[in-house]
Amino acid sequence: MLYTPSRARPLVDPVVFWSVLILYSIGLVMVYSASITISEAMKLTSYRPHYFLMRHSAYLCIALVVGLVAFRIPLALWQKAAPWLFAAGGFLLVLVLIPKVGIEVNGSRRWLPLGVSTMQPSELMKFLAVLYAADYTVRKAAFMHDVKKGFLPMFGVMCFIGGLLLREPDFGALVVVSTIAMTILFLGGLN
Repeated sequence: MLYTPSRARPLVDPVVFWSVLILYSIGLVMVYSASITISEAMKLTSYRPHYFLMRHSAYLCIALVVGLVAFRIPLALWQKAAPWLFAAGGFLLVLVLIPKVGIEVNGSRRWLPLGVSTMQPSELMKFLAVLYAADYTVRKAAFMHDVKKGFLPMFGVMCFIGGLLLREPDFGALVVVSTIAMTILFLGGLN
């Protein structure tokens, strides 16, 4: 579909919409096919074969609602809140490391209990790193050519977050967060 200046742009990009819908559907089929025999044999699931399918469907519905709410928030508000959200994400990473607060599984302390479910702050930090790095790049656009003023402050912040991620340990999240930050800085004009 070609968009001309005289025609109004659609509210939702059809390519993104269908991509998300297809990924949701494939994920749902994969969860169901991988878990039907396990849930049928587990006492924990009351021997219901559709237990994990229904649970995954509920999480998808929650994610869809959260996504729709996030979609309605103006970009200016996201940019204004980015440093505060990033600081809150860093606080959650610190909170995970406190004994009896963070849940430890197989030597890794990565989860926070939320009553019904758990939350992994390092996954949230991936999203918050995008927001913070983009906001930082916009705020420091005049200094992106200077390593001392443009790169080193962001490098210091990412080293702190990286240290917290390595204490969990979650090396995969560290690589993703670092790559996000460096890519956005590069796209923002850092040499």
